[in-house]
Amino acid sequence: MGLSLIIVLPLFFIPGGQILSGAVFFGTVSYAIMPYDILMDFLDEGELEGFLETLVVERRLLAIVVSFLPMIPLIGFFAPFLTALILTHLLLSNLKSSKANL
Repeated sequence: MGLSLIIVLPLFFIPGGQILSGAVFFGTVSYAIMPYDILMDFLDEGELEGFLETLVVERRLLAIVVSFLPMIPLIGFFAPFLTALILTHLLLSNLKSSKANL
């Protein structure tokens, strides 16, 4: 989270950088923080770290895609809800399939 703050602050001084700063911040939140909030009721800390390591590529791609949702005029209002919904579906479906394989 600190790294994204270091990246975001200089963008405010560049024309047009304000748009990218929002995308960087929203992408960081959806990649780093939201998965812990979603899965903390289903997995303990050790299992959570191991499970999230298996989904690094999917989570990064999702973070890149949803980071630009707030820029779309009507969809931007619902972007946090849509992001949480998409991420919840991704994580819980992968958790269900990984539990079924055990």
